[in-house]
Amino acid sequence: MRSEPFSGRSSPAFASSQGCLSCKLLQSQDSPPRFVVLEVWDSVESHKAAVKDIPPEMFMTVMELLDGRPSGEYFHE
Repeated sequence: MRSEPFSGRSSPAFASSQGCLSCKLLQSQDSPPRFVVLEVWDSVESHKAAVKDIPPEMFMTVMELLDGRPSGEYFHE
């Protein structure tokens, strides 16, 4: 991921979605071009519903900034 467009930013698109408890964009100290988006949701279903609401043009804009396909998985405490 190219760091310039993301440096110091959070993910406002998800942060305002119903069920999103927090959303942080973290930059690697060892490899500054690498980022992790850490999202906390009230449920997997809320996250999946929010993803469906992303306009395709916004998704494509983000994908153009990435070096590859993003990956993700669900965790619990």
